Amino acid sequence: MGDKVGNDTVTRRAKAPPAGASVIAILGRRTTTEGTGSSEDIWEGPTPDRPLPADAGVMMEVVSTSASDTAAGTGARTVDVVYLDANGTEQETTLTMNGTTAVQFATAIRRVLFMYVRTVGSNTVAVGDISLRAQSGGAVYERISASGNRSTSCHYTVPAGKKLTISDWYTCVDASRVSVRLRATVDAHDFANIRPVFLFQDVLDLTDSAMQMQYAEEFRRVYPELVDIEVRVWGASIGGRISAGFHGLLEDA
Repeated sequence: MGDKVGNDTVTRRAKAPPAGASVIAILGRRTTTEGTGSSEDIWEGPTPDRPLPADAGVMMEVVSTSASDTAAGTGARTVDVVYLDANGTEQETTLTMNGTTAVQFATAIRRVLFMYVRTVGSNTVAVGDISLRAQSGGAVYERISASGNRSTSCHYTVPAGKKLTISDWYTCVDASRVSVRLRATVDAHDFANIRPVFLFQDVLDLTDSAMQMQYAEEFRRVYPELVDIEVRVWGASIGGRISAGFHGLLEDA
């Protein structure tokens, strides 16, 4: 499988992107599925569904469940949030943690792409769960779990003026028979953006009750600006574990 990936044109370009392009690697994980009977997002947030902010943007704040995640603490000291602003332009902001006291953004966020710990204390990872949520304790939009340094949400929104070529995607499930589906807000005919409607792009069905992995290595689809892309799981049992992700090349449209 490794040789096949290395010979794939899109993947090879992603390893050495042309000028102005960048490699995208989206990682998703859910350590305890809730067995809702329908479907769940693959992320580490507190709810089965990861909410999408309004297109006009939402004022957000970052906060930890531990007082050790602070400017001079043993855990996460600063956190970087990569997001789309109200115009759909990709931005990155560094916030200094203040433990269990929320630190607020000064601008509205349209979509959260991911967040990660930039600097840490002696613990080398976050001590508590670090949540990016609506201000004044509202909905959680992204989370770095305790003992981690990056959020793991299998979602991405293509920035304004860009296009994303997804080269491959995968999933790994522990002891559950599930259907894992990649979805995007694009028309089935001409790939025009039809937000907020998500259409299935591909399906990986895992039918064994043991731990298993499936990988679609020659996906090769191009998504235009402001399209929302996600991977969800159907049929997960209570307490199951699942991970998923996709890779691609982000270029000017």
